[in-house]
Amino acid sequence: MEVLVAARALSGVGEGLLDISLVVLIADLLPESLRAKVFAAFSTAWILPSMLGPAIAGAITDWVGWRAAFLLPLLLLGLAIPALLPAIRLAQGREQRPWTTQEWATIRAAAIVASAIAVLTWGVSAGASGSWLPIGAAVGAAIVVAARLTHVLPTGTLRAERGAPALILTVLTLSVAFTGIGSLLPLLLATVRGQSAAIAGLSLSITGVFWALGSNISSRDALRRRYSPGRISALAMALMAVGGLGPLLLALDLIPLAPALVAFALSATGMGLINTTLSVHLTVLVPGEELGKYLAARTIAVAVGVAAATALGGALVAAEADHLTAQPITLTVVVGILAALATVPLARRVDAGHPQGTAASSS
Repeated sequence: MEVLVAARALSGVGEGLLDISLVVLIADLLPESLRAKVFAAFSTAWILPSMLGPAIAGAITDWVGWRAAFLLPLLLLGLAIPALLPAIRLAQGREQRPWTTQEWATIRAAAIVASAIAVLTWGVSAGASGSWLPIGAAVGAAIVVAARLTHVLPTGTLRAERGAPALILTVLTLSVAFTGIGSLLPLLLATVRGQSAAIAGLSLSITGVFWALGSNISSRDALRRRYSPGRISALAMALMAVGGLGPLLLALDLIPLAPALVAFALSATGMGLINTTLSVHLTVLVPGEELGKYLAARTIAVAVGVAAATALGGALVAAEADHLTAQPITLTVVVGILAALATVPLARRVDAGHPQGTAASSS
């Protein structure tokens, strides 16, 4: 398990490098009018993996063994690297300079926040047994995250200043919302409602397909000309909150499975809408050399939001691990819906203003 956790941490570093580099590459090579379409294509690229990936991995596990399933991504990686090379050759060069003291301080702060998030996620789940050590570790980690987060987010983020700072805070709260609404849905279906693994996995497929649908809708020029990014984002969060009623009513056993999943599809669509909209808008608000810093801040905001919702859900589920009921999942979904509703007015603040300071500045 220690090897697995270390490997997952290393792959997370790689994913962060890749995500930010791809967005900067798009901003360098493409005009604003085309960026939304490329971000939508990124989301569409999740459809086939989300639908075929679990089935392929299951088949490989049955035929060869579960270890062999981890070889397939390595083979796909070998195909992806050559496909990237032509675009990399066209990218503009960056000034070669040593990192500043402030940049090193930002990296140290980010490493501390990442470590504290890991401790927080472990502590709240392990502390459900009543042990004081993980509870104390979780409390300490939460304090560290709160104290150091201001050193890796743009100036004014926690005050929701209009423009890029409000956008970063919106990313954090929408991550709490979507994780709270959907992350425990497979567990609810498989463990509490007794559905098959295939049905439980269907919620993951719905997420991928309708996230891509929302991204493609947000990339339409007619929509982007008529509505501002803040208005589209606010609408997306309202859609996410309404869609969250599906998992909530299913957890309360008030509606059957089919309408619950249909409603959840609205949440996934809202996530696709706002994710692509904010990605494009950030490249407009923060041009040039500062973009990478803001993209890094966005990545950290996503990690903190997901970790907060995951920690809450994990603690509630762990408290009932031996006799799990729908109650902890219900509470987690309620928190997600409330976070989505709170993000509606916040999302409107991404429209005005310009970035102030850098992602390394204190909030």
